[in-house]
Amino acid sequence: MSGPTTCGAEPTRQTRSTAPLGMRRCGYGSASRPICWTQIEEARSRSAGAGARSTWLCASAAGAGKSSPVIWPVCRARRAAARRTPGLFKSGPRVRPYGSGMADSMSASATMQSELWSTDPLAWAQSAEGRIRPLYDDVLDRLRLAPATRLLDAGCGAGLFAELAARAGAEVTGLDAASGLIEYARGRRPEATYVVGELQRMPFDDDAFDVVTAFNSVVYAADPRRAIAEIARLTAPSGRAVLTVGAGPEQAESAALINPLARRGDVPDSSTLDLADADATRDALLDAGFTTVTTADIAFDVHFDDVDDAIAAQVPAGPVTAAIRHSGRAAVEAALQSFFAARTRPDGTVRMGLVFRSYVATRREARS
Repeated sequence: MSGPTTCGAEPTRQTRSTAPLGMRRCGYGSASRPICWTQIEEARSRSAGAGARSTWLCASAAGAGKSSPVIWPVCRARRAAARRTPGLFKSGPRVRPYGSGMADSMSASATMQSELWSTDPLAWAQSAEGRIRPLYDDVLDRLRLAPATRLLDAGCGAGLFAELAARAGAEVTGLDAASGLIEYARGRRPEATYVVGELQRMPFDDDAFDVVTAFNSVVYAADPRRAIAEIARLTAPSGRAVLTVGAGPEQAESAALINPLARRGDVPDSSTLDLADADATRDALLDAGFTTVTTADIAFDVHFDDVDDAIAAQVPAGPVTAAIRHSGRAAVEAALQSFFAARTRPDGTVRMGLVFRSYVATRREARS
């Protein structure tokens, strides 16, 4: 899962794509609103002669789950464009279908997180995700992405960071376990390619990306160390990985109120690896194969119109949804009201301070 929630340990998500895994994607269209085509079938074999056609789906123009096949004109236009501009249709990171050396489905933990984070994708995208944009902007400033950088956002949520990175010139793939969030991202933020999958078993080849980001998502993996090892596997030599986790006192206080209201297995458990512990996380990254790790805290305030607005921004987050399912909405809202009451100003607005601990890890250059 991905994306931070102001309440509870930073909410994160893992991702999956609406297009079947294992299919090749190519970019086509304008820079401001690209169109993604996926070749799904050769309608006729090459031996069928000059009339043979390929069938393509438009994954972005029609919206998630509503792609429509386009025959001849698309293929002819694509071939003509490729002749005019060699290299226009570059293959992105190859997606390995589940089953080719991987499990045929997500783990029980990832499936549960998918359900929790897919409850209300629209509310998450509109009420919560944008409030942590200062975190995304800070990381983008630090990364200084070169054009055509292959970037994976692992736990991309509703796709806000993926969209920002794509606009900065990167070739972006977003992955999240929450299929609802992936569907939202495909429909509203088509600048990137999106895949549904879990952090501990990501369907990509080794060294597939120059940069891998994981905003508040590793904390939701059943085995954070295994998720970090997967991130290292996918990071190319000389590449970088960025992990972030909520580490502020106010975030910890809200988590202490909300997490006990949920079932234990449905909320992050730091007993395996406390990602806010800089020394422990640095060791985990080095053990996974990274050679250097730098740590920095990114702090900023978020503001709400009133307590109701603050509560509404928390409800779509996975841990809060889990608490509502287990203890009921009234109990959860009472806990949130008590938390935000202490942060309410005389004019009724609410301020909350957030701190995210970020880790930038680098892999060793490939030996010649």
